[in-house]
Amino acid sequence: MYTTGILQVACLYGEYERALIAAKGDPATLRATALPVRAAMVRQWDELMARLLETVGTRGALGTLQNMEAITRPALLDAPGQALALAIGEPVPQPSTAYKGRSRIFQVNLQFAVICIYMLDPHIMPGMAAHQTIVCVVPMLS
Repeated sequence: MYTTGILQVACLYGEYERALIAAKGDPATLRATALPVRAAMVRQWDELMARLLETVGTRGALGTLQNMEAITRPALLDAPGQALALAIGEPVPQPSTAYKGRSRIFQVNLQFAVICIYMLDPHIMPGMAAHQTIVCVVPMLS
């Protein structure tokens, strides 16, 4: 579902760029051609993000979500939207920042490894006595 959604946004972005090039900066043409494509792109983005937010449950999905909001959205929607608004002299549709899905709680599980080190040689870690056990609990990266 995510891949389909991002591909749909990408296709709309290509159509949007073609409309910008064809309009050659004319505000009336931009309103007639680029603005409707922008509106469709924003609607598709909102649907994509809603579906992504509904399914987040792993660290990987959280990373995807963060990447979409911090990198993809500014480059694909925010900056081009500001440029279009400036060119036509009026506000343009913007992606939603409100979560409209069902209430949910998710917990990303961290797995930990317990590492026991039995010190045979006190020279390995100065200050530690020989035959001393060190227990470390560290998060596992998976």
